[in-house]
Amino acid sequence: MSTQSFSVAGVVAASGERTAQLLNLTLAGVSTQLPLFVLNGAQDGPTVVITAAIHGAEYVGTEAAMRLAHQIDPKQLRGQLVIVPIVSMIAYKKRAIYICPPDDKNLNRMFPGNAQIGLGRRQHYAQIERLRLAALSYRAKYTITGSDYFADLLAAHTDVGLRFDVAGLPAFLYLSAWRAKDVWIIGRAFDDALADALCDTLRWLIDDTGMGAFNVGVLMPPIFDGPEDWSGFPVIARIVDRGAPNMVSSDVGALDIFAHQVIAADPYSMR
Repeated sequence: MSTQSFSVAGVVAASGERTAQLLNLTLAGVSTQLPLFVLNGAQDGPTVVITAAIHGAEYVGTEAAMRLAHQIDPKQLRGQLVIVPIVSMIAYKKRAIYICPPDDKNLNRMFPGNAQIGLGRRQHYAQIERLRLAALSYRAKYTITGSDYFADLLAAHTDVGLRFDVAGLPAFLYLSAWRAKDVWIIGRAFDDALADALCDTLRWLIDDTGMGAFNVGVLMPPIFDGPEDWSGFPVIARIVDRGAPNMVSSDVGALDIFAHQVIAADPYSMR
């Protein structure tokens, strides 16, 4: 049992307690705020940090972070949980999608050592678009046989022994892995079944393979109708292993899911 208090940015939580505070900050001469939740578990364990709304209009992450902050019982927690549900408060209040007033820069492209650049605005990420176009091209090419890109992708991974099933959904270790432990879970909808499969897969990767840092992304058709053809596109939960957090190649952003690839270990090892 832990009896020590835990402090982040002057926000202190006693053992088995939750503390929430809205920090008033001045950054580069601009006043802003940072909501911070600090949960200090009653048992010893690791410290996990969860952030959301680096982009001001990404509300789903904020909602999920707020629910976690209020629903997790610190008395049942091992270790510490630090949650920042809104990182970019200025952009959040102005409903700025990517660019943060007043400097008109994308906070998700400004991390130290990160050479990302914005390849496009007012459109979904390029890697997701590439996958959508590949599926449409495949369907057009094999119209006579009625082949489906994602069904055949799953079949190919089944043939080479990289498929597994989790919580009733098919999943596989990706043949063209972008990182070690590049896992795809193919869902029918953004629902509890996908959430259960994602949770079980993460638990396996953490407990059985020793994964210590990771990215999770959900690829799915837009909520609102648009000009693009998304027919046949499933809901895909994707997990990529970041490697050891202290590695130079480990990055804080979800580059692998959207833009960039680094392989640091055998991606086909399931042990």
